[in-house]
Amino acid sequence: MHSQILKKPMLQNLALSAAVLLALAGTARAQADNGIQATGPNGLTAAKDAADQKAAKEYINRMEADQQYQKAIRDQPSAKSSSDPWGTVRPTTTPPAPAVKSAAKPATKSASSAPKPVKPAAGAASGVPNQ
Repeated sequence: MHSQILKKPMLQNLALSAAVLLALAGTARAQADNGIQATGPNGLTAAKDAADQKAAKEYINRMEADQQYQKAIRDQPSAKSSSDPWGTVRPTTTPPAPAVKSAAKPATKSASSAPKPVKPAAGAASGVPNQ
């Protein structure tokens, strides 16, 4: 009976240590899948340095692109703006100027320029009453 009591804690210790090893092995495998080398003390720092260098190059590229954009914006000529706040409300076309009447009359009168007889307006008072 004494041997059964000793075997139970030993089996528990063995199971616990196996679970811990499996958990650590899973973590190490996940790091290896991400491209991080966990071998040696410099494995993680080398990967971190490579990632930092890549991020620095990307930052420099973004800054250069931003500087080129700002230069292109500055080099463009700006449109002249009007100081008239009502400019969009008023029409842009100007009304035609009134025609200038000539003061000179024709020197000779022709038959076509004779005055025409005037007809009475409809409904005007005439000799015939309306019934």
